[in-house]
Amino acid sequence: MTAEKITTFEMSESEHDEVIDCLRPFITDQRFEVFEDILKKRTRETCVVLEQVANPHNASAVMRSAEAFGLFELHVIPQEGSFSASRNVASGAQKWLDLHMHAQTDKCFDSLRARGYQIWASDLQENALPIEKIDFSKKIALVFGNERDGISEYARKYSDQRFIVPMQGFVESFNISVAAAISIYHVSQARAAQGLKSGLTPKDHKAVLASWITQSVRASHQILQKKGLKVPIIRPQRVRAVE
Repeated sequence: MTAEKITTFEMSESEHDEVIDCLRPFITDQRFEVFEDILKKRTRETCVVLEQVANPHNASAVMRSAEAFGLFELHVIPQEGSFSASRNVASGAQKWLDLHMHAQTDKCFDSLRARGYQIWASDLQENALPIEKIDFSKKIALVFGNERDGISEYARKYSDQRFIVPMQGFVESFNISVAAAISIYHVSQARAAQGLKSGLTPKDHKAVLASWITQSVRASHQILQKKGLKVPIIRPQRVRAVE
């Protein structure tokens, strides 16, 4: 019999405490302090949406940038129901993110709006605002579309606003991974400058800590099973790894 896996956000705080107390002796103080320090810098206030991005290397580079700049949520609307990530490019970033899969763009947008996000879509067409015009005081979902066609007509019509990263040269657009990295950095810096950068809730902080420690301890599943404890995972991920 194997230990029961459960999404960490569905567990109680007491269950998180039990997992952390059980596995804490198996990681160093330095590793534990790194987890705590990084968690203090994580935020859900800004998230990224990838709409039908075809190239696994591009999607993986966006995940890596999102994780590096302290974002915690990434939403994916994959092509044909499957999503691939490049193991080499992502460098394990997907392990530290809350990765949400959506079958359709409307379902994704509805879910985000219900949680108070403004939806800003990257678009090269007319009337797209320079990114510095974004209202940074609200929760923001940054949407990036397919490499060839950009965002869908649905995303173009139903996003709250469309934005563009201003350019000074002859080239008309950035690669999606570059555009996403610049956009995430710009929003993160602007929010921090305005004192708006906020971390995870205390409950989420502990939930993620329990799952990160579980990922980091060898044989953690067996250890938790012996104690009769559940295995906390951030979220079931249907991601196919490619080189």
